[in-house]
Amino acid sequence: NHPNNRVSELVNTNKLIRYYQGCDGGKTGSTSEAGYCLVATAKRGNMRLIGSVLGTKNSKERFAEESKLLNYGFNNFEVKEIVGLNFLNDKKLKVLEGKEDEVKLGVNNEIFLLVNKNDKKDNYEIKINLPQEIKAPLKEGDCVGEIVVIDNGEVVGRTQIICKESVEKASYIDNIKGLLSNWNIARS
Repeated sequence: NHPNNRVSELVNTNKLIRYYQGCDGGKTGSTSEAGYCLVATAKRGNMRLIGSVLGTKNSKERFAEESKLLNYGFNNFEVKEIVGLNFLNDKKLKVLEGKEDEVKLGVNNEIFLLVNKNDKKDNYEIKINLPQEIKAPLKEGDCVGEIVVIDNGEVVGRTQIICKESVEKASYIDNIKGLLSNWNIARS
């Protein structure tokens, strides 16, 4: 409302915003050369699609064609989690010269792939590039390795392996305490 009680109304020319499930954005346009055009985005679950339609004869046809395009995507494809945040299941890495002997590991980001729903393939090659041990000090979030997902010889995703906790460098006193503790265990 305006100060003089006048009301302004905004009109969205993208009819899919109201009528297509999950549609949350888009841009319409038309020129004599390109015809009626639409770029629209829709999200369902964890999958977002962007469709583009060019050269239709009228506004009604552009919305119908865009709906067909998005329907095809949602009906035939899905987003599949290949590497989740818990992928390493609290795997640990040996730490040298640290106050702790090992550090818990995690991944920086998940890896998702867009896959055809009819393709039942589930044998992606997953390479874990990680050293056998690492020296302290380490900070939570430090990158210590990498996970690479390969499909038919092509890298299709990668994420960093990170420390889930910090490990301080052991002091001289810590090293003496460790030696005494090991000596006592050996005598038992």
